[in-house]
Amino acid sequence: MLKANKPGPDKSLQRNEKKNSLHSSLGPVLALAHLCGLLPVHGIFASNPKYLRYKLNSYLGWYSATIFFSMATLAGLSMIHTARSLRSDTFSVLGGLAGATAGTIFYANAAVATYLFWRLASRWRPLMLQWAAVEHQIRQSHPTPQKARLKTLALTGTVLLLAMAEHGLSISTHSKSNSLTEWVKNYSLSSHPFIFSSLEYSFALGVAVQILSRIATVTWNFTDLFLMIIGQSLTLRFDQFNNSILKHTLTRHQWSGARTQFASLAHLTRSVDAQISGIIFLSFANNLYFICMQLLNGLTPYEGADRMMHSVYYWASFSFLLSRTAAVTIYLSNVHVASKNGLPAVYACPSGTFTQDTERLLNQMSSDELSLTGLGLFHVTRSFLLAVAGAIATYEVVLIQFNVAIIQTNPGNATKIN
Repeated sequence: MLKANKPGPDKSLQRNEKKNSLHSSLGPVLALAHLCGLLPVHGIFASNPKYLRYKLNSYLGWYSATIFFSMATLAGLSMIHTARSLRSDTFSVLGGLAGATAGTIFYANAAVATYLFWRLASRWRPLMLQWAAVEHQIRQSHPTPQKARLKTLALTGTVLLLAMAEHGLSISTHSKSNSLTEWVKNYSLSSHPFIFSSLEYSFALGVAVQILSRIATVTWNFTDLFLMIIGQSLTLRFDQFNNSILKHTLTRHQWSGARTQFASLAHLTRSVDAQISGIIFLSFANNLYFICMQLLNGLTPYEGADRMMHSVYYWASFSFLLSRTAAVTIYLSNVHVASKNGLPAVYACPSGTFTQDTERLLNQMSSDELSLTGLGLFHVTRSFLLAVAGAIATYEVVLIQFNVAIIQTNPGNATKIN
């Protein structure tokens, strides 16, 4: 009877492990990504990552290609506007720098992000298979927390709700009209002057621009959300490993398994970094630009009639952007912190169970700096958050001084672009 009852808990445990795996947790998140043409892989809701497939000649592949070329076209039109507008007297107009360059950065970010996720899609299956293998290896000594999937979905819901609220405020600050046709025209011309300075407005083009604008906005938010989830999930695996050695006294044989597990985690971290480092670099570069531009514009008074609504939107948007950038930094830097958290247990290993594997594990954990990077140019650690804050302050001081100097030289041009 004992043997007959034994498979029950095992099957329940297997179902929990499968449900809380990264592949399973990411299913609903990647479904959202598919709406924006991101990460076009099939089989995201399959029971096993071995069923994942990347097919360029498929509806997901063609849709992703269509979104990419559409974003690239809008980025190109924005660059034409930037080339026409960016000159010395642009800096003498309050908001002139942002008006000349924001469209280019916004749509270029969407186009590059679509391309990077497109490239990642072709490598997603082997990466998820490697991740699943590491999950299986680690849970032999410590089970996956039952709330891993819930944490991913909660993080996704929080970011999306805040993004929708921020975007709703953005829409409310633009022109209000009685008819849909008039609203689309007024909103398109006021929010996308960099597009319609090169193209003649039509209702169909206005609708297309608005749809692509929403997709680009979701792409921007999804990029940061995706990095948060990857950082959170990778940190969870390190926490599992740390719990297995912090809460138990390992035997000489178990230290060999611990060393193997940490080596697998280290290899997985490097594999993940090799695939998403470009996305990390894009995220920080784009967020840094918009933080500087919003802060620069926020330091100048707004002269429009709806001053209160504009002020509410500005502070809500700026706070959300700043918080999201900080969250990406913290989630990614937690990987580096978690990779070191198991060191006290290794240092406290009794001499009777200290083996060559223990020594090798100690050397690797103490000397191997495991962290995610931005194209290898910077490592995302806790100290990097301070570096980002310092960079924002430095660039902002330079922009303000440059703006003030030119306005003092040309006081007659110092009018704000609304």
